[in-house]
Amino acid sequence: MTTRTSLVALLVVASSALAQIERVEDLTLSGARGTGRLANDAYAPAIAVNDAGVVAVVWVDTRRGEEDLFAMTLVPGSDAGAVIKALVTDPGSQTNPALAAQLDGRFTLAWQETKSGQTLLHVGRFTTSLGVSDEAVQASGRAPSLFTEGDGTVWLAWQQMASSTPGASSELRVQRAEDLLTGATGIPFVVPFD
Repeated sequence: MTTRTSLVALLVVASSALAQIERVEDLTLSGARGTGRLANDAYAPAIAVNDAGVVAVVWVDTRRGEEDLFAMTLVPGSDAGAVIKALVTDPGSQTNPALAAQLDGRFTLAWQETKSGQTLLHVGRFTTSLGVSDEAVQASGRAPSLFTEGDGTVWLAWQQMASSTPGASSELRVQRAEDLLTGATGIPFVVPFD
């Protein structure tokens, strides 16, 4: 499959996923009834599709009064409805989600958390049923991005702040997400600037 064909296929899947979101009715989300529609309180979506064709979408949602991460999984063309869940509802602001599919069918999620004036980078994995596991935290990290290589390696890039002080210097880092999740001693590659 060519890159162009792959891109067109991903756009078709994403369009199908968004069309199904609009049709989901009367969902129960953490005890509150909702319409299943993405309203003005939802933004910053990230999308990934695993090898089984399961579409995962994660977004920032403020329906609970704070910036939380909600997630949805669905199989386009399937009779099964979308599974929607409040994924990360820890105190503080959960923003900037990045998402990548793993070869084993799970998804890797990275996001930024801000609370008590400190910014943290989180990395975790979740299944198609939206169960979160293997969470790791990187102090003073923000603005994550994820990419899955052909061999299944998930790479994480982020901005590492020297401190949480506004205006402090920063550097861009790249590391295997697995290293952070398992506590391996992989040293992140620091992107050099001239």
